[in-house]
Amino acid sequence: GRGFDRTEPGGQYNLDMEAPIERAIFVDLLRLVREGKGVFLSFPEPTLDEEMDGNPEPYWVEAPEGDNEDEWDVPKRGIMEFHFGSRRVAEEAKEVVPMSDMEMLVSVLKDKDKNERERVNAIRSFCEGDRLLYFDQVLEIFEIVKSDKPTGALTSSSGDLSKSDETNPSTPGSESAGTPGISKKRPLFRKDRRVERVELVRQCFLRVVESERAPELLDFLSHQERILVGKKLGVIAVSFTKNNPT
Repeated sequence: GRGFDRTEPGGQYNLDMEAPIERAIFVDLLRLVREGKGVFLSFPEPTLDEEMDGNPEPYWVEAPEGDNEDEWDVPKRGIMEFHFGSRRVAEEAKEVVPMSDMEMLVSVLKDKDKNERERVNAIRSFCEGDRLLYFDQVLEIFEIVKSDKPTGALTSSSGDLSKSDETNPSTPGSESAGTPGISKKRPLFRKDRRVERVELVRQCFLRVVESERAPELLDFLSHQERILVGKKLGVIAVSFTKNNPT
């Protein structure tokens, strides 16, 4: 872990609101919101365990109004957990994944000779370190692994993205005898690529340059997939990245 740095505020927070220093961190985050430099993310949902009995309740963080900080809504007790997105990182273009690496990942995900584990590992390698991605870059990758029955329309800054042209992985001449539609070369290739979708959103949620748009990634997942991502987000929150100070 590391101490709070308002120049790199993005990430997961767990604050004891009775502790003056930790309450001051929350107030500083409210200042960043007011300055347009950050945003409290709606997913995972912020919670406040006011009684500190292990039963946190959903908590809506009010955006500060006015310059009088004494009038801002700041809890005086309880444990507050939330994710905060930094807008400052949008200026750090040098840290954004280069197009050459994007093309390499896209190539692996489209390669039907690669199995699920290889594709998931490719996503993890692509997102390692302090790398950041633009929202549209994530959507470009998501187009390859999206469900046959999408839950939402993928929309980039340039408009609706076209549907993936991925076809049935089985090809004439590659089917097992007596078992139509099963490829001898790739018997474990799955058209519904749930594991890859969950891993992609999990890895990219805190790495999107336009951090306020990160929750939109969840709109493209099924209910079950969102639950899986919610559980897995805690895994990446223990490692420091530019969007994660803990």
